[in-house]
Amino acid sequence: MTVWLGELGVLGAALAVVFVPGLALSWLLGARGILLIGWAAPFTAAIVGVTVLAAQILPFRWGPAAVLVSTVALCALTRGARALWRRRWPDVMAGGAGRRDLVVGLIGLLIGAALIAPRLAEAFGAPSNISQTFDNVYHLNAVRFIVDGGSASPFQQMIPGFYPDLWHAITALVVQTTGTTIPIAINIVSIVLGAFVWPLSCMLLVRVIVGARPVAVLLAAVLAAGFAGFPLLMLDFGVLYPNVLSISLLPAVFGAVIVVARLGAQPVISAPAALWTLLALVPALALAHPSSLMALIAVSFPIAVVAAVRNFRELRAADASPRVVVATVAAWSAGVSAAIVLLLLARPTPEQAFWKPNSTVLNALWSVVSNSAAGKPVAWAVSILMVIGLVALVVQRRQGWLVWSFIVMAGLYVVCASFPVGVLRYGLTGSWYSDSVRLAALLPVVALPLATVGGLWLIEWIVALSARIRSANRSDSIRDEAVSGAGSARPAPPPISADGARRNSIRPRALTWIVGAALITAVALASQTGAAMQAATASAERSYRIGEHAPLLSLDEQTLLERLDADVPVDAVIVGSPWTGTSLSFALANRYSLIPHIYTELDQDMTTIVDHLNQAKSDPQVCPALARTGVRFVLDFGPHEVHNGSHPYPGLADLSDSDAVTLIDEQGDARLYEVTACMK
Repeated sequence: MTVWLGELGVLGAALAVVFVPGLALSWLLGARGILLIGWAAPFTAAIVGVTVLAAQILPFRWGPAAVLVSTVALCALTRGARALWRRRWPDVMAGGAGRRDLVVGLIGLLIGAALIAPRLAEAFGAPSNISQTFDNVYHLNAVRFIVDGGSASPFQQMIPGFYPDLWHAITALVVQTTGTTIPIAINIVSIVLGAFVWPLSCMLLVRVIVGARPVAVLLAAVLAAGFAGFPLLMLDFGVLYPNVLSISLLPAVFGAVIVVARLGAQPVISAPAALWTLLALVPALALAHPSSLMALIAVSFPIAVVAAVRNFRELRAADASPRVVVATVAAWSAGVSAAIVLLLLARPTPEQAFWKPNSTVLNALWSVVSNSAAGKPVAWAVSILMVIGLVALVVQRRQGWLVWSFIVMAGLYVVCASFPVGVLRYGLTGSWYSDSVRLAALLPVVALPLATVGGLWLIEWIVALSARIRSANRSDSIRDEAVSGAGSARPAPPPISADGARRNSIRPRALTWIVGAALITAVALASQTGAAMQAATASAERSYRIGEHAPLLSLDEQTLLERLDADVPVDAVIVGSPWTGTSLSFALANRYSLIPHIYTELDQDMTTIVDHLNQAKSDPQVCPALARTGVRFVLDFGPHEVHNGSHPYPGLADLSDSDAVTLIDEQGDARLYEVTACMK
């Protein structure tokens, strides 16, 4: 673990990139306490989102300067808007309440980061390790594409059309501000998102739902570190870095929905400020990854129903005019229609949503209840608290929308994991590629607040039970004293304090903290040492380990890439099979690869090269194709592919027997050839 100490500077820079722009905007909006820091990263995502979209109109190079300009502009706009609405809607939280709330949030952040960051570092192994997974070929090279090409527009990436590249843009900023390597920047950004943004986001959500309850907020910080489904699962499977960003933001955006709908425990920010927040964060969530926006729509549906019913009841009570009623109906209809359109259109095609069910209905239900989705062991601590929270809300008949939000997300997972492939399954889960693993990572967003409510209810029950026991004991003692002391003078019993307890007994508030601290400690120990987190960590470790037989890039292959600059000019293009990891010459050695990612669409010249390069001396089409594309070198990493598949390129096979190339470097089975057939 000591190897990570050398990257503390990069960590500090990454924290500044992720939090500072949004912190300024959050402050100027009037957010205080936990909201101030909890909405900082989502606001940064909004600022970065505005900046990347502005590249479609304004000619500028991506970098910290562009984000700084956007930050200043958006802060000025927010400050001006707030100055207008404060005349009618003053700030809700300020002064001592805001400071106390902030202190609780910072303590919770330290707890969450202390639990999550070391586990992520353990999973990654070393700061320079890469995820040995399929999607990482694209993610690594996409960051290099932004750093070198200067464009972070989601419409100008390596994939044609639109691609949600907010994560890549943020990671590129860390590379640009620190000069560190792309693998180190990626791992550090992952730690920032998983160990800082995620627990803050969860604490904000809980703060909105239960109010200013410090014990609940701190419990939420511990619970954020107790789910195998996130962040570890998304850093293991895929690897799905954009989902890591979007899901880490999702609880905070969900909190904004609750605030706007006025369903939280108490007001935390003025109404126009809440609406301003939501309007800024929803597009940012979509740019981070549209699937998380779909998840927000899904979990917000019960909230919309409750808010709509209340809205129309208020109109009826106020005897609103038909004109107002019609306008309200139109507004709600437009919102629902927009959500339906997004759910139907913002999704991959059925061919892309090719994931199959992998469970029975009963097993899928048990996975939800036990937080053991995606094949992980049962997470007993968080699951018990979650069930208690569900029961508590149902019995007390309050915040039923949270129960229904959980049911919606749980239902989507069950459908995806167990229903047969067909129109119904795709219609409900296609937004998540009909992939139960992606939905499993979303379950903690609704399970965590329920578990927090369960923990809070348990603490209150223990404190109330203790008070009843003390009261009963006091009554028995007074009665016994009255009986035994009849006719004799005895000292009077100790005076009773205002809260009904003796002066020498523990006050309810202190007892709440004692019981709360005990529960928080027990949950932390049980979740961190439990089988679920151990299995999730071990699985992620395997995804990041480099060795002789690593799935994507072996030690020999990485070693060869590290010395490419000795033989390959910076303007040369390299060709090789992306399935074997050769395309990472772009990200790791800054030497452009003809096929930068696995799903690159090949044009005629590229097809000619990969089909006939080894016949360059006899095929008259090869040399012109090489000249037009700039290909001068070939990387051969053997036949082993990242998914153990077989996608051979005939023109890149048997190069050791071809007179079209000359071997110039090798490391084990990894070889670098120079194309010499077309030299004059």
